[in-house]
Amino acid sequence: VNKATPPMTQMPNLVGISFRSAQLILKSNKLTLGDTSFRPDVAKGAVLEQSMKGKKLKVGDMIPQGSRINLVIGDGMGNTQFSVPDVIGQSYDEAMANLSSRGIQTIANWEERITDSSSAIIYNQQPKAFNEAGTPNTMKEGDIVNIFVKQHPTKTEIETNKNNVGSSQNH
Repeated sequence: VNKATPPMTQMPNLVGISFRSAQLILKSNKLTLGDTSFRPDVAKGAVLEQSMKGKKLKVGDMIPQGSRINLVIGDGMGNTQFSVPDVIGQSYDEAMANLSSRGIQTIANWEERITDSSSAIIYNQQPKAFNEAGTPNTMKEGDIVNIFVKQHPTKTEIETNKNNVGSSQNH
């Protein structure tokens, strides 16, 4: 005998647990795994969101057994490639803000004793923004950029290093 309406069940809490565990919990609650999508997050492989028909579900929401539950899964950080930012010619503070906002680690090489970092200028970097072929170099979040800092680099130093694509460090 089939019931006209399926029995209701409480939505379990899947957020924060592994995708594999979430699948088992869905099955034990007579729910079906719907669509899964991935989003960059430090919790690689963990469930970040649970929803049904485009609506986020809270723990304890009453839903029909057999419902399709869609999950958003963390795919870790640092898997997304992006172009190396060109910070040559920027002030030290500007370059640090630019790089850290993208999750890039920096090693600052100070060419001289600098008393005021706000007026210091980046005159070179490794890796460069572009390679020998003139195409953008890429990196991932967490990668390292070496920056070379001077109080008053010459325009020639900045231009040479900006245009000297892909070459080794000139300092």
